[in-house]
Amino acid sequence: MLDVNEFENDHFILRVDSPYSLNYLIFVQNVFLNNRDGSHHFPSVDSSKWNLLQHDDFQAKFKSIWDEVVRKNTQSPHYDYNGVLESDAPLYRQLFEGNVKGDYGFSESIRLFQSWWGSIFFGKGAVEMVYVAEGSEIYDELAIAIKSKNLMIPNNQLTIMLLYDKQTIVAQNITPYHYLLPMEELFLNKNNIVMNILNNLP
Repeated sequence: MLDVNEFENDHFILRVDSPYSLNYLIFVQNVFLNNRDGSHHFPSVDSSKWNLLQHDDFQAKFKSIWDEVVRKNTQSPHYDYNGVLESDAPLYRQLFEGNVKGDYGFSESIRLFQSWWGSIFFGKGAVEMVYVAEGSEIYDELAIAIKSKNLMIPNNQLTIMLLYDKQTIVAQNITPYHYLLPMEELFLNKNNIVMNILNNLP
């Protein structure tokens, strides 16, 4: 997590991160959708040799894994890190057929994701730079709202988890004190982000 993505005053801390785990799932989701529907989400790759699960099986398994990964991210700030796809490989491996071709597809998907996500100018770095440029006032608006409404936040901390693209297969998770923010919201729904975060609080 970049230091610039932690904002703090007497009222609360806002942590902003772009998790490897959730963005990898968005990456695989988009590959699946592109090859199923002819969609044009990033990345556009031929996954015919990846042996992803088929249609309904993939979507059901994806929803289950997504919920589990969101839970793990919200329960522990230490779950997500650069090696999480290897350390928790059995979880993510379930999106692929249980054969040698599925093994290849899983390892190839990680290799491709990490080569993009780990770049300074693309992937994680670019997502965080966009947030700094377009979303920096979110903290100030939240600070004012929390103080004026006298809201009690556990540990005085909220977390925004940045996603490079939107969830399509799964609905927006309602998770108090953790907000999943697809990048497009900064451009298409910016005025409602703070209200959505506050409405998400119990």
